Amino acid sequence: MSLFNGIVWAKDKSTMYYIDTLTGKIKAFDFDNSNARISNERVAVEISNSMGFGDGFSIEEEDMLCVDLWNGNSVVRFIS
Repeated sequence: MSLFNGIVWAKDKSTMYYIDTLTGKIKAFDFDNSNARISNERVAVEISNSMGFGDGFSIEEEDMLCVDLWNGNSVVRFIS
């Protein structure tokens, strides 16, 4: 079971990320901006339940992932 809760691209648009609240995983994909195709699926970040649940995210100025954590009452920054 999954609960998709956001999608963002790295600043250079070479990587696309999506967050799944139920699995606690942020997946990364290589992104080809010329034809909008993704490939090379991998787990970029795993969020432990003790931290909270990923509830949306963004790429910030330094190209880092900022993740809103529901029930963790925080925003956490991860290297992208």
